[in-house]
Amino acid sequence: LADEYGVKVFCDFTYHFSPLINFLRTNLIAKEIIGEMREYASYRTSLGIVQSDVDVLADLAVHDIYILLLLKVSLPVSVSCQKTNSSDSLKLNAAFLTLKWADGFIASIHVSWNSPRKVRLITIASQSRAVILEELNREVPIQLVYFEPSDSKYEFLTPEEKYSRNVSFTMGNIELPQVD
Repeated sequence: LADEYGVKVFCDFTYHFSPLINFLRTNLIAKEIIGEMREYASYRTSLGIVQSDVDVLADLAVHDIYILLLLKVSLPVSVSCQKTNSSDSLKLNAAFLTLKWADGFIASIHVSWNSPRKVRLITIASQSRAVILEELNREVPIQLVYFEPSDSKYEFLTPEEKYSRNVSFTMGNIELPQVD
């Protein structure tokens, strides 16, 4: 039909054109955090319309999968999914999805049509900084957060000591960049 009527047809890659995701891909600090990211956690929940033609992975998780492909520029080597809705239906209405990459990076995604609260939240953390992307927060949709271990000797600990000692972190600056 597009050829017949001489029009262009586009797939709905919602986040490909999102100003928030484009900020992550173009802002210098956000790019540094993503380059060092150690954690990606996403929550996409709502008491939404339970679709008849797709499950919650195809409806909601697909967005995070696409965002991760943009940020990591590679495919995960493994994917696992845990159904969390307790209905007898084979369809996933709520689930936890874990994606693992060859470099050891792991992303976690929680999606649900069964939640009483609509949430669209992504946190991306490196060792000392994080990006919080809260899509439904119109006033402050993106925060750049700085944090550090409260023990100044932390950087000199061995990897084993870092995992065997209790270490607390303190919050530093929080930047609230403007996004069009």
